[in-house]
Amino acid sequence: MTALPLRFGPLKADSYNIVRAGVRWLVEDGQTCRANQPIGYCNISLEPTGARLSSAPTFAEEQDIQVVFAPRVAGRLSISPDMARGGYLSTRAIDAWNPDTVAARITPDTPPDMPDAGRCA
Repeated sequence: MTALPLRFGPLKADSYNIVRAGVRWLVEDGQTCRANQPIGYCNISLEPTGARLSSAPTFAEEQDIQVVFAPRVAGRLSISPDMARGGYLSTRAIDAWNPDTVAARITPDTPPDMPDAGRCA
């Protein structure tokens, strides 16, 4: 069976650029995981792109914003080598959020029956 790419997926905050740190994995490369099981997470930060709207949320009180990744199908995980950086790069947001970034690949236990199976939940 063909491995499905697990992409970051869309994430948007009006008037902000979203930047992310490296992914911190909760499962190891080659390990099996269940559908919707958290497999990793990363810190993100919001950086203003220009003038803030008066109704825009402020995150001044937030110390840490995190995004959790979970595959929509069960299977064996293969982590993309450039996702686990370690050290400072795993905690500090320096990369722009790109919805097409492939964090890992998963070889499903059974053929997926949903068209967006390759997106993280």
